[in-house]
Amino acid sequence: MIASFPSNVTLHHLVEVLLDIDKQLANKVKAASCPYCGGNLNNAFYSRKPRGTVLEDMGYITRFSLCCRREGCRKRVLPPSTLFLGRTVYWSCIILVSVALQQLNVKTAEQIEKRFGVPLRTIRRWIAYYREQYLQSRSWFLRQGFIPLENVYSGAIGRLYHSFMKHHEPLSGLTSFVRFMGVDP
Repeated sequence: MIASFPSNVTLHHLVEVLLDIDKQLANKVKAASCPYCGGNLNNAFYSRKPRGTVLEDMGYITRFSLCCRREGCRKRVLPPSTLFLGRTVYWSCIILVSVALQQLNVKTAEQIEKRFGVPLRTIRRWIAYYREQYLQSRSWFLRQGFIPLENVYSGAIGRLYHSFMKHHEPLSGLTSFVRFMGVDP
């Protein structure tokens, strides 16, 4: 059974790997045209400071974003990210691993709060979202065809985390899990 966040994976190295993946995803989106008007896209990166005590010493991390170059459109395009889930200020890995550990009954919400420095109320909100709403979302629907049937229902995030960690080296398993959950297939 998975005991927790892999102890031999340093957060700094994990951030570097995930940041590189995000850069590749942004370049892929940038190579396409604006989804609104077909114009070229410019970089419109910004810095985000993820919350959680395990990340306090990391400072700001780049969130890759793009902006249409065409006058009159200028709309933003947010490429998929392995570091951030949408607009959340918490790092996606912390959210996903927290939910997985709770679903696997490895850690309680209180233990996750102490480990990652995320308020208990926030953790409980994540757990409820992944238990009640996520399994009906478009994102989950897109992933179902790529996973074994026994992982599709209740406790699915925990079972997927366990599967990725069991079949890969710790860093590779963690990055593969986060990428699978953060980037629509």
